[in-house]
Amino acid sequence: MYAKECGACHFAYSPGLLPVRSWELHLNRMEKHFGESVVLPEPARDAIRRYLTENAADRSDYAGSQIFLERLDAKVTPYRLMDVPTYRQAHRIILEVISIKNKVKVRTLTNCNACHQYAPEGSFGNRELFVPGLTPLAR
Repeated sequence: MYAKECGACHFAYSPGLLPVRSWELHLNRMEKHFGESVVLPEPARDAIRRYLTENAADRSDYAGSQIFLERLDAKVTPYRLMDVPTYRQAHRIILEVISIKNKVKVRTLTNCNACHQYAPEGSFGNRELFVPGLTPLAR
């Protein structure tokens, strides 16, 4: 349901990238969802809320999710991935490269699967990273 409803408009971000409080914030602000008003039927919203909160970074057993939270202040509720210190740090070099190299085909960080070949499956390993116009295709 999450992939269908949310992925119809944008990349369906892995729930393990944000803590529960962030997913709650997103779902409670659907009328102001990045400049759009999103209306979901209550059963769909409830199912999506359950999926996102049950699999959020602070409830996940995955090491990647736990690493994402390491430098996040418990009092802070990130709304965007760029609000998560570990995400920002991991992408700082690619942001610099994007700004100076026109041959890099990816111009923003909002579409994870443009570089992370297995992002739809929730895998963001460096060995699977391919930046079109910059790195050779990973094998």
